[in-house]
Amino acid sequence: MSLNEAVAFDEAPVSPIGNWCKKCKKKVAVANIKCLKCDSVYHRSCAQVLENKDKNFIMISDTKLICPLHRGDSEIKDGVIIKSSEEDVELICKLKTENEQLVNVVINLKAELNKLKMKINESQSHAKGDNVISYVNKNDLLLILNDFKEDIYTKLEAVRQEVKLNNNHLDNNLLEENKCLKGEIASIKCQTSINDQLKSYSSAVKGGSKVLIVNQKGPPKDVQQIKQDLRTKVNPTEIGVGLTMGKSTKKGGLILNCGAGKDIKKLQVEIQHQLGDSYNVDRPKVLEHRLKIVGINECEFMNSDEVIVSKIIKQNNINEHVNSKLKVIHKSKIVKQKFNLIFEVDINTYNAIMEHGKLNIGWNRCSVFDDFGIIRCFKCCRYGHLARDCNNNRVCFKCGCDHDANACQSEVVKCLNCVSSNEKYGLNLDVNHLIWNIQTCETYKRIEKVQRNKYIK
Repeated sequence: MSLNEAVAFDEAPVSPIGNWCKKCKKKVAVANIKCLKCDSVYHRSCAQVLENKDKNFIMISDTKLICPLHRGDSEIKDGVIIKSSEEDVELICKLKTENEQLVNVVINLKAELNKLKMKINESQSHAKGDNVISYVNKNDLLLILNDFKEDIYTKLEAVRQEVKLNNNHLDNNLLEENKCLKGEIASIKCQTSINDQLKSYSSAVKGGSKVLIVNQKGPPKDVQQIKQDLRTKVNPTEIGVGLTMGKSTKKGGLILNCGAGKDIKKLQVEIQHQLGDSYNVDRPKVLEHRLKIVGINECEFMNSDEVIVSKIIKQNNINEHVNSKLKVIHKSKIVKQKFNLIFEVDINTYNAIMEHGKLNIGWNRCSVFDDFGIIRCFKCCRYGHLARDCNNNRVCFKCGCDHDANACQSEVVKCLNCVSSNEKYGLNLDVNHLIWNIQTCETYKRIEKVQRNKYIK
C-alpha cells in the first residue's frame, strides 16, 4: 500500500456503496466500518454502541471489527487477533503490514511537521536578527564611524610624523650635497678662468684672434722646452705686443695668442728671428667655408667658373667687397642633365648666401647646403676614402652584409657604420637605417660635427 492509499484509508471516507447497516438495518452511504470475516457494514455510531454492550463485538481499528458471529473463530492475545484457519493468518499479516505502513506514514508526517516548525522558527529568528541589525545600523552606526575616524586620524598622524622625519633627513642631506656642489662649482670656475687664458687652437682661430704655431724642427717634440726657449729668447716688451702661451697641438707644437698692435706677418718674422733655425713659427691654416649648390642644368654648368660666379653675385644681391671670395673648387654630375657645384667662400659671402637659402643661376633656382668635405666610399660604404682607392670587400648598403645591394633579399635595414661605431667605441647607436640616410645616421652626424669645427666662423 502506498503512502497516499494509507492516508486515504485511515482518514478519508471510501467510495459510497449500497450496503445496509447490520444493526440498525439502514442504508450505509459510506462504508466506514466492516467486519474482517463477513464484510458486514456498520455505521460508526452503531459499532460504538455494540462495542459497549457486547463483549463479543471487537473493534480492531477505526475501520475494522469482528462481529459476534465470527468471534468464536478467532483468539485474541495481547490485543492481536489470531485466526485458526490459514486465511485468518494471511489476513492478520496483511493487517500488521498495513498498520506498520500507517505508523511509518504518521512518523514521516510528524518529521515533516517538525521541519516546517523549524523553518518557521528560523524565519522568525532571521526576522528578529534583521530587526536587530537595522536597529544597530540606526543607533550605533555613528559610534562605529567615530571609532573608524579616530583610527584613521591616528594612522595619518603617524604618517605625518614619519614624513616630517624623512624631510628633515633629506634637508640635511641636501645641505651637505649643496656644500659639495658649491665647492665643485668654485673649482670649475677657477679652471674655466685658466682655460680662458689658455685658448685652444680651434677656439683661438674661431674667435678671430691672431695666432701663431711654434714647432720644433725634427723629433722629439718637447712642449716644455718650447716654453722655456720662448721665455728666454723672446721678450714681448721689446716686440711691443701682448703674448700668451696657449695649449699644445696634437703634433707637439705650442699655440701663441698674439694681441693687437702689430701686423701678424711682421710678428711672425720677429719671433722666428729670435728663436732661431731650430724652430718653425707658422700661421695656422684656416679652412674657408664650402657650399654645395645642387641641381644646376647642363646649360649653366657648361659655362666657365668666372661666368658662373658673376651670375651668382649679380642675381642674388651679394655685395662685392675687398676680401670677398667665391671660388668654384669642384664640379660633379648627379643625374642626367643635373649637376652639382662646390664653392669655397669667405665668412661674409657665406652668411649672405645662407641668408637666402637658395641661389639663382641663370634660369635655375638651386638649393644650397654646407659642404664639410665628408667623402664616402660607394664600394664598402665607409667614410674617409673613395671607391677607386678602396681595398675592402663590397658591402650591401641596405643590410651591411658582404653582397651586392641588387641581390639583397633581407628585410632588415642596417647601417654598417653605426654597427662599427658601437663595436669600436662601446656606443648604443641606432643601426636600423640606410647608410645613405644622413638625417638619422648618428655616425655621419658625429663626423659632420668634427668637420664643422675645422671651419672658421
